[in-house]
Amino acid sequence: MSVPAGEGLSKELSYELNRFQRLAKFKYDPIPWEKAFGKRDKTGGPDSILGKLYGPMYKHRNVTDLDVYQKLKYEAADEFWKSLLHGDEHHMYYKYQKEGAKSDDFAAADVRGQNVAVVRMLASQDEPNFLTSMVIINNPEDAARIARLHVKKAPNFTPQLFDSIISTQNNQYWGIQRDHFVEIFLPKKSLAQIFPTSLARAQKCCDKMDALRKASGEYGVQVHDFFLHEAQAQLQMALFGMDEEFMEKTNKGIRDAFAGINPDMEFAKNMCLEMLDKVGSNPNFSVPSEEEVVSGKKPVFGPLSKIVYEASNTLDMNLKDQFGNMMLILFAGHDTTGHTMTWLTYELAKHPEYQQKLHQEVDQFFKDLNGRDPVYEDCEKLPFLTRCVMETLRLWPAVLNGTFRQLQYNEEIVGPGGKPVALPKGTYVQIPNWSRHRSKNLWGEDAEEFNPMREFSEDEVWGGHFKGYNPASKRFSPFTFQPRDCLGKNFAQMEMRMILAHLFHKFSFSLSEPYKQWNSDSAPLENNQGTSGPRDLTPEGLEESRKRKADNRADKLGMWLIVNPRTPGPSSKL
Repeated sequence: MSVPAGEGLSKELSYELNRFQRLAKFKYDPIPWEKAFGKRDKTGGPDSILGKLYGPMYKHRNVTDLDVYQKLKYEAADEFWKSLLHGDEHHMYYKYQKEGAKSDDFAAADVRGQNVAVVRMLASQDEPNFLTSMVIINNPEDAARIARLHVKKAPNFTPQLFDSIISTQNNQYWGIQRDHFVEIFLPKKSLAQIFPTSLARAQKCCDKMDALRKASGEYGVQVHDFFLHEAQAQLQMALFGMDEEFMEKTNKGIRDAFAGINPDMEFAKNMCLEMLDKVGSNPNFSVPSEEEVVSGKKPVFGPLSKIVYEASNTLDMNLKDQFGNMMLILFAGHDTTGHTMTWLTYELAKHPEYQQKLHQEVDQFFKDLNGRDPVYEDCEKLPFLTRCVMETLRLWPAVLNGTFRQLQYNEEIVGPGGKPVALPKGTYVQIPNWSRHRSKNLWGEDAEEFNPMREFSEDEVWGGHFKGYNPASKRFSPFTFQPRDCLGKNFAQMEMRMILAHLFHKFSFSLSEPYKQWNSDSAPLENNQGTSGPRDLTPEGLEESRKRKADNRADKLGMWLIVNPRTPGPSSKL
């Protein structure tokens, strides 16, 4: 099979493949809600779900003048849209929960566990923007049940990612894609085979950190950009099989495309097509199930590139969906991991007692290797690092939005006063992580503090064996719930352990002055733009964010920490 080169595409298809990058550059302009959505309003009146759950319209549930109600609804939609663009919609949900708790003893007893309903704009690849209600599922029982039983996605990702595995609303097509991709992320058959590539990059990134440290200024090293770069490097080289030259040539460009700041509007499209072309012209690309790989005649190489490429034959997948899967993995496969490593390093810089404990563990880890390179099975020998990773995923979930679904049949959830509220088939729901992950009812009084020694259940942390499974419970779902959980979770766990083990073996981290001064009462540290990264708190970063906010764009992301070299100390069993 030959994949068409960029110049061989029709203008229509080329335009479609550029949609992701065009949407990434989107900024808010005042929306004439009534004119734009008068005929595409699917929310209903005061007796709809908006009047039955806490949220912006709950206090207006007794309004009888429909014209007044409609105006109030447009105001609620505008409020939500602005919060979405500014990355703080999860705090808006909490505001609605607290408003409900003022007059509801049931809600007051578990504020973060209250389900809410909001007015928002939505679109699909087949339908232009429309106004709809969306139910935000925060009750842990409701969240776990609905995520597991209603696997159909809401359509909000289809405009950018078409019918890719994360976005398709067709459950059968999702299942077929899932079965096709799953072998790439099997721990022993695939990840262990590409582990040497991942390890080599983790070793090399220490040299990069040292160079950044030596060149750093008053605020230290921009570790967020460093971790995003290294996560993209791991993804391209280990999973996609790209060489270092291609990776370095495209690393910043593709990240800038995702951020909406790459001036080359053809960059993402051309990069994905070039990657697919490389697979078609190189017979070395392979997946674990190939006969030559199973017989030992050929190693696993660039398995993710090969599996996406082969989907055109195996699944009869069109180029748009191939492209959607490439873009999905290039974005989600690096962004979430880069954020998580950033947040973990920030918390250990903030808590030197935990950082010292990790230093001791990684020093002992490398001492026990006795000069040999780690292998995949060694990942299980870093239990405290595992705890730090899982606690970071709890406190700072990279995907705090969780998952978006469309109900496949009628449901019933917990509403005001603990009474059941009926949701009809077709209702759009969001199951976020933030509210459950920071609930004191679920985690105790220190729920908003970093504590890797907290009591996790067996299902929430890897035990004495480095398992390839999804850590999840009713209160904890960093990779969402099965069966439609994150496919790349095992690769992320592998690369994070190697990158972080090498870095904390050679360096120590401390807060720079802007981050020492931050407190949660001033402003959120996180900025949620599909995934949740840290705001740049340096004076220059804050000034840039001020300009962006005036132009209705997202804040500048960044994390600046002081990095110092360290000499591994005497090791002892922990």
